[in-house]
Amino acid sequence: MEFGSLIPAMETGSVDMIISGMSYTEERDKKVDFSDVYQSDQQYFVIRKQDQDKIKDVSYFDQGGKIGVSDN
Repeated sequence: MEFGSLIPAMETGSVDMIISGMSYTEERDKKVDFSDVYQSDQQYFVIRKQDQDKIKDVSYFDQGGKIGVSDN
């Protein structure tokens, strides 16, 4: 199921619960009830080894760096 269809599927009763990497937002909280945190992960930026001295934080991307993301 596409990530963007998870909450609509729950709203229509197609699913009873969402178990996904969904973070809390005020907008989502208006539509669904969030449980207590059941899993806590650390997230990392992944860069090429040869760029480790060039890319130190997200400000690099304000200057035209390119980011790859998944759509799910």
